[in-house]
Amino acid sequence: MQCCLRSRHSGDKNSKSLSRRISFKLKQYMATRVGAQASLLCLVLLMTSMVLGDGVLTPAQSVLGAIYGLQVKTSVSQGESALK
Repeated sequence: MQCCLRSRHSGDKNSKSLSRRISFKLKQYMATRVGAQASLLCLVLLMTSMVLGDGVLTPAQSVLGAIYGLQVKTSVSQGESALK
């Protein structure tokens, strides 16, 4: 059991080392390239606006769907056809 745990830990060290090297190189690249910074900024702004838009539109769509459902149920209970 101990040998299996050791091999896992040694693999974790290698993956952490690789992760740190990649992170360091990416940080250097982003620090020196203005185009990469602008691209990242545009990407972040786009994704943020998509999340905010989803947060605004989803509740409104739910309310509109509920109102439409109430209108259909009311018209059916008054004897009108549900299909228009």
